[in-house]
Amino acid sequence: MNIQLETVVPTKKQVIYLYNQLNLRAYAISHEQIPSYTTHKEFVENNPYRAWFIIQIDGKSSGDVYVQTDNSVGLNNVEDLDVAIIKAVINLIRKRLTPLPAIPSVRYKDFFFNVSVANTKLGDKLVKIGLKPSQITYIQPTK
Repeated sequence: MNIQLETVVPTKKQVIYLYNQLNLRAYAISHEQIPSYTTHKEFVENNPYRAWFIIQIDGKSSGDVYVQTDNSVGLNNVEDLDVAIIKAVINLIRKRLTPLPAIPSVRYKDFFFNVSVANTKLGDKLVKIGLKPSQITYIQPTK
């Protein structure tokens, strides 16, 4: 099995793929409603992440992953992938990027993975890989 990380440049094809992925997400952390395609396109073109990749498995796009400057990692639409594939994706991230240095009370010293509390399928797979849960974040709903 050939697993690659394709850098989001972005191309038109990547923007469309990422929008389709956004619409397929069963678990969302950062948004409550799907943005318009135009808003999404602007977001992708302004790439706010340190790094953003589309996961390619044997040449087929199979989810995406981003790394932020706080060393947090978002894995999107990967909960149905095999544990070994998720582990390989994490290893590829580590080969491509080094965590940014720790800043006390600002940035953790290593990569950490943000997963929706409802996404127990992915959480369980990360635990099988050897990651350990660290915290749960609570948000106050807007009225």
